[in-house]
Amino acid sequence: MLFLAQRNFEGLRGQGLAKTMLKVLVASTLMALAVHMASEQLSHIVPPTSLGGELLLVGGAGGIGLVTYGLLVWLLQVEEIGRLRELTVGRWLARLRTR
Repeated sequence: MLFLAQRNFEGLRGQGLAKTMLKVLVASTLMALAVHMASEQLSHIVPPTSLGGELLLVGGAGGIGLVTYGLLVWLLQVEEIGRLRELTVGRWLARLRTR
């Protein structure tokens, strides 16, 4: 996809896409490892034999994945995450200030 984007959009050169993709790949891989390990450990604590157990297992592992990915993209300083935060949290805070 990156190849097609660079071929079709001349403005993408020098934008650091490869660097960003590498950071996101590292964060995603480590998040997947954390989710796998968490689900293995949680399945020993909460047996997935009922709907409640399955929900706790999926929710717990998913929550750990979300926190892991969030911390990693913050530590790796992925610029797009900062921009996303500015667009969401920044607007929310601006609305609170104007009230």
